[in-house]
Amino acid sequence: MNTLLEQHKTKIIALFNKTTRKNLDDGFDWYQGAYNYAYNLSIKHGISIVKVIGIMAALSPNNKWERNKIDTDKFLSVPSLETKVCTFMNQRKKALAIFHSQGTVEEIERILKGIKTVNFFNNIMFY
Repeated sequence: MNTLLEQHKTKIIALFNKTTRKNLDDGFDWYQGAYNYAYNLSIKHGISIVKVIGIMAALSPNNKWERNKIDTDKFLSVPSLETKVCTFMNQRKKALAIFHSQGTVEEIERILKGIKTVNFFNNIMFY
């Protein structure tokens, strides 16, 4: 069992060691920019940054980043299942559940469920 885990660990370390400092810095800058965008939306719409990033993550599957930003702003303006955004209905349901939630990190992670969307949420939230 540990051999598979060790193989994955070795591959991850090898990929990390191949990257450049600039590539790492660009990645950190991207997440900081995403956080700043979410922060501005939280001020604009009067909603917590945690909820904004959760909604952003919920609306992200099958959505390009530039469109995701537009959709998040649109959804925060009219938080409804009928709000036209470029993702799946189940993701809109998650976004609405996050909007009406208490807004804790743990609650938002439970609503998001998916590994990729939870990681996207955490990577922006805790860049």
